[in-house]
Amino acid sequence: MISAVLVYDIGTTSVKSALFDFSGDLLFSVSVPYPSRYQHPGWAEQDPNEYWLAVIAGTKELQNDTRWKSLTIEAVSLTGHMNGTLCVDRQGEPVHPQLIHSDTRSALQVQHIISRVPQKEIYRASGNRMDEFLSLPKLLWIRDMEKQAFSDCRFVINSKDFIRSRLTGVVGTTDFSDASLTGAFSMERRGWNQELIEAVGLSVDIFPEIHPSFHVDGYITGEAARILGLQEGTPVAMGGGDAACATRGAMVNSEDETYISLGSSSWMSMLRDSSVHDDMMRMQHFYDLDGNQVNVCGTTQAAGTATDWSRDILTCQSDTDLRVFEQTLSALPIGNGLITLPFLQGERTPHWDAYARGSVIGLSSATTARQMARSWYEAVVFALFSIYEVYLNLSMHPANITLIGGGSQSDFWTQMIADVFGTEVNRHPFPLHATSYGAALAGMVAAGAYPTIGTAVSATSRSGSIVSPDADSHETYMHYYSLYGRLYEVLRPLYRDLSKIHT
Repeated sequence: MISAVLVYDIGTTSVKSALFDFSGDLLFSVSVPYPSRYQHPGWAEQDPNEYWLAVIAGTKELQNDTRWKSLTIEAVSLTGHMNGTLCVDRQGEPVHPQLIHSDTRSALQVQHIISRVPQKEIYRASGNRMDEFLSLPKLLWIRDMEKQAFSDCRFVINSKDFIRSRLTGVVGTTDFSDASLTGAFSMERRGWNQELIEAVGLSVDIFPEIHPSFHVDGYITGEAARILGLQEGTPVAMGGGDAACATRGAMVNSEDETYISLGSSSWMSMLRDSSVHDDMMRMQHFYDLDGNQVNVCGTTQAAGTATDWSRDILTCQSDTDLRVFEQTLSALPIGNGLITLPFLQGERTPHWDAYARGSVIGLSSATTARQMARSWYEAVVFALFSIYEVYLNLSMHPANITLIGGGSQSDFWTQMIADVFGTEVNRHPFPLHATSYGAALAGMVAAGAYPTIGTAVSATSRSGSIVSPDADSHETYMHYYSLYGRLYEVLRPLYRDLSKIHT
């Protein structure tokens, strides 16, 4: 029998259920989709019960594979999208849809928070500026606008915590990575920021108990075993937020390594022993899976979301084969005289502007739909490069970049990243499952296969394919990038004025 870890990855669009052996090999996996709901500009919700239905369906599909019978599931681990706000009652039942990471409806609540505690004080304590993307202002929105749901709320948790409670019956727990990216956490104290929480009129009791990601939070209950067909008593690791799991899944194990996750949103992250001081408050900080090291992370809010939107809206949807479509884009010149800002859902690093929106300049009667579509790909990579520049400004110098996520399967986009950054990039050997892989590492430690997360990474790491940059393309991209940076500064006040008219 093969010892394995079963991982549930609650993503923006689906639950991935995956199996890894203790050497880090991906055995097999399935993905079950579910919808997000965008009822109003800036709103983004999901029904957490659909996460559970996707877990059930995915587990059954895995068990239909003949290879399942050769496995012994030694542990279950979890990961899921971060920055969300999921209110549950004492039994762990949702009392309101989850407001997910891209939800920005809480602008007024952010202003309320920073009127009580200055932004710089919040950043010093938490390593994160208070912003609509974080959990705390979303929770205040529910308090202010959905009073019955807030009254019924016993704990505010995140997506993977909800599924774990369904597996174990343990309600009201989370891990350090998710906790530290809520806006209600103090990195200085490694716990909830009680003064901030009380200053905005909340009780610290609504926030869950915190543990490292490899902590065994409970065991598969008889009820969960019956529903899922798993062995009752199987240990369930706490698991971690998707960005923290992705860091370790991307095999980052030292301070000179970084990675880019290229999915619906996109981010870069590096590990440090502590938060990095930044007077401009541009980067995010959240704990590693070990609960000790810290991720220094920059995020661009719309990546695959932006390119998919542009492909559909520009009537290019007739190109049903994405690979063929991108080959037509790769044949076009760089830039095509267009500069695009990809801010369909506001933007995080480095601007932190919930009012920012997608914009294009340089259009003419000669501009084609495909030229515009290519410009959106370029815009996402420029947004990532602006994060890279913040690292350099903070005296952090990535020696190598690993690509993970669905976008890294694109030869076109991967080459563009290498060309814009002017450096070699390493494509992960299983890019769609790097986040699940990180969660699996936590599960391996929970099962006793490795003593620490770091040793698990060292023992299971493997290399992917290398993509090299083109020097001439890099030079051309840099001309366009200089205009990209200037365009946002021109449009920033107009975004706010536009939002006032629109609302």
